[in-house]
Amino acid sequence: MLKVNKYKLVKTTFYLLHIFLLINLIQKYSNAWNMLFLPVAFSAITSILTYIIYIHSDKKTSKFLIYFLLAGSLSYFTSIVQSIENYLAIIVFSISFPLTSYFFNKFTTEILYNRRIIRREKNKLKKINLYFLVVVIGLDCFANIFEEMLDISKVALILYFFTNISLPLLKIIYFLLVSKGARERTFLIWLLVIPLVAFAPFIFLHAFPQIFFKEGVNAYVTAWSFFVIPIGYTYLILNKKLLDPQFIFNRTIYYSFLSLIPSIFIIFFLYLLYPMFNIFDLIQLFVIVILFNTMFLFAKEQIDYLLRNSLFQDKNNIVQFVERLIVEIENCLTLQDLKQLAIKEIKKRFHNVDATIVKFNTRTKQLENEYLIGRNNFENIPLNKIINIKGQIIIDYKSNFGVCLSKSSDRIEYLCIGDHKERSHFSIYDKSWCMVFISYLRLTYEIIRISEDSVTQLIKGEKVTSNAISRFLFHFAEAERRRLAEDIHDTILQDQIYIYRVLDILAIENNQPELRKLRDHLKEIIDKTRRISTQMMPKALSIKGLVYSLNELLDQFKQKSQFQLNYEVELTTDHFDHYEKPLLIYRVIEELINNAIKHSDAEQVSIIIWETEDQINIDYLDDGKGFNYKETLHQGRIGLNSLVRRINNIYGTIEFATDNPKKVHIYVTIPR
Repeated sequence: MLKVNKYKLVKTTFYLLHIFLLINLIQKYSNAWNMLFLPVAFSAITSILTYIIYIHSDKKTSKFLIYFLLAGSLSYFTSIVQSIENYLAIIVFSISFPLTSYFFNKFTTEILYNRRIIRREKNKLKKINLYFLVVVIGLDCFANIFEEMLDISKVALILYFFTNISLPLLKIIYFLLVSKGARERTFLIWLLVIPLVAFAPFIFLHAFPQIFFKEGVNAYVTAWSFFVIPIGYTYLILNKKLLDPQFIFNRTIYYSFLSLIPSIFIIFFLYLLYPMFNIFDLIQLFVIVILFNTMFLFAKEQIDYLLRNSLFQDKNNIVQFVERLIVEIENCLTLQDLKQLAIKEIKKRFHNVDATIVKFNTRTKQLENEYLIGRNNFENIPLNKIINIKGQIIIDYKSNFGVCLSKSSDRIEYLCIGDHKERSHFSIYDKSWCMVFISYLRLTYEIIRISEDSVTQLIKGEKVTSNAISRFLFHFAEAERRRLAEDIHDTILQDQIYIYRVLDILAIENNQPELRKLRDHLKEIIDKTRRISTQMMPKALSIKGLVYSLNELLDQFKQKSQFQLNYEVELTTDHFDHYEKPLLIYRVIEELINNAIKHSDAEQVSIIIWETEDQINIDYLDDGKGFNYKETLHQGRIGLNSLVRRINNIYGTIEFATDNPKKVHIYVTIPR
């Protein structure tokens, strides 16, 4: 509720200041609207975009961006108004101008945290920056009201502004130059390009010429580029996938080449129809036509994607085939199911062909055939020579075509398809179909085969170390915890409550202090049993979701722990691709805080749970005693080893920064 009120308060103040200053100025100056049109348009667009950000995202990054954009647009608006000596505008500018840079710093820092480009740490510079903000605002307001120390206050204001703007940008440049930023290179480029494009015209066309040459482009004209800031950063925050400039560039070049010949023909016919065109007119027309054709090809790509299923059905359409194939493969649980699917699809695609799984033993050089369609051994294919070629996956030999289905240290399996009469060759469409079909088949074939082998090993009592089996054991353990929790609640706890009631009646009737003490002691045991039952299987997790459960868990820890626990749960959804992940996240948090209670000797513990589009991140920080996590894992501490193993089993990561004797930082990443 506080969040909504804070946003509404800021937005209401934003609107009231604009309306009041506009009415005031238009009444005094008849031509004020001509000067204020651009800043008012900028504020209007900013207002719309910040509202869109607010309703779509509740993350800390989005909050900082909203306040940065609102403070920035207010600074731009009042910077125009204060030039005609409006004192309210001057005071508002003194507040909003440094706030703009402050929230820009907070926004860029938080977004670098969220991308895991930098690690979240306790930083005293944040508090110092806040103190400087208060001092700078207070000094400038004092100077403007009492008209003293104006030069000093303006210098302090500008220095503070440029320091907060330039430091994050320099940090981004640094990450682009080192390998640390390689994973998020496209994102960092966007983050850097937006302010550079927005301010470059003003700096290079207006500010620098004014300083050195006393002439330059009108500031009002260069300010149009400021619109890049709200539009660019809103796109950056809300878009699920950034545009890849290299992809767009390559696509444009490709479509331009495709458009080249038809564009030349169009210009040629225009010249024949209208010979009055000169060479300059033809060049201009050619540029327009080739741009139009390129845009048409981009549009055609989107139309094909949207309408391919309703208006366009073709057996050579690979996209349609893959979509249908994925649905079919999902229903295949055994290798036999998969082979039946292969037989059905091959018969649907081809007539009069044979299909055989050819198994080649690389040690004995022996062949084994598993017939799917027909009885073709494909003996005419020189498999010995083909397999000896390193990396040979496709067999294209005369009227036969095959693709590698499975590969191990001593055996290679090919799915071979061929015309049993050897009278026709496969077309390019047929070969493309086979490659796509068998590629999807191969992936599922390997997964099912590995799973069946693992189950066989498990039945024989052999040790299995696959992620699939580990996840199964995790599920089994959680199911047992649930069963034990229900048994404790339904039997042991109910028996304890019954005995407590009997003791309570006896203690009242007989007025015996010993019975009352025994009753009170049993009450403590009941409470402890209830807590153990709840911890073994939190019902709130399945009923009210992960976000509620985490807040409830952390609040309970906050009440009973000796240290100060600060926590933030910035999750907007409980949707995950695997149902075990919410429970795993819950257990990770539980284990981290329990370890802090038992071993850290910390005074302050912070835990931040936040999300990106494709992963959940957990940042754990405390000021307790450090430890060597490799030695701790090697010593076999059950809780920590179990934590690491569970995270690795779902392809997550856990990073330790624990060597410092006065702090422990642990960073967990869990894919959705």
